[in-house]
Amino acid sequence: MKARCIELRQDLETIEAPVTKEELDDYWPGGAENKLTGRGAWIYCWARYNAYLDRTQEKGPSEADEQAADLAALKAFRDHPVVVELANPLPDGTIYLTVHPKSFDTLTLLDEIEEELRWLLERIEWLQGRWEQEAPAQVGEALRLLSEFELYAVWICTTDGASVPFNPSLPWPPLPDWLRALEVLDILAVMKGHHAVNKHRIGLIASSLRKRGTEDRKASWATLAMRAGGSLGVPMDHLLKSRSFASWFAEVALKWDDQAEQHERAQGKSRAPDPLAGAIG
Repeated sequence: MKARCIELRQDLETIEAPVTKEELDDYWPGGAENKLTGRGAWIYCWARYNAYLDRTQEKGPSEADEQAADLAALKAFRDHPVVVELANPLPDGTIYLTVHPKSFDTLTLLDEIEEELRWLLERIEWLQGRWEQEAPAQVGEALRLLSEFELYAVWICTTDGASVPFNPSLPWPPLPDWLRALEVLDILAVMKGHHAVNKHRIGLIASSLRKRGTEDRKASWATLAMRAGGSLGVPMDHLLKSRSFASWFAEVALKWDDQAEQHERAQGKSRAPDPLAGAIG
């Protein structure tokens, strides 16, 4: 976490974010506004610095859009997580959870969990309108499953790295005790952080590329990963399982963008078809 804070401070200084040196010093561990100790001090510093980074989006509409995409790419490159402050500390005193960028395979699993949660909510609403004797017991079981799936999602999102903390193809292990101490607001905050650190970043990077045309044929994300693997010189399986989706998407997007610009300059005509266009159209 200390290394991430150092990188983020360098980013804030490099892009000349609207924050003063005094503000950066104040929230650095030991500063006037950060009297926490140990890891907690670095997590608090990280959270405050991320808030300063987001200030750069407060500009005019077109400039803000460009800046947002640049920031998303910057954060994606470095696998920057999102720090969530808990409504109530956990029994061990933890007051923050860190939500991490995830791999394509892990995001697919989280999407499946979200689908299951939606189905359970619909099932609960339907059962609450029934008069059958067994309806209350079925509602109770559905609520139990709803809570379990939510906590598994939180566990996955807050596990360091791009993968899942267990093998999802085997029976899932019992949930760690600390998860059951979370408030509902904390669960919602973690899932909001998950969407910000994964889908929102990917969406911003993709939206910055849409203007380059849609001449190329449609392609699945798997096809895109295969092309990206060849372009980056790594196996497709490595991209899908071991690297966060946002980081390699940002890397290959900017690489192909640079190649398209070089081609345009060399040929003196319109850009070559963009390999990303089909996947993000």
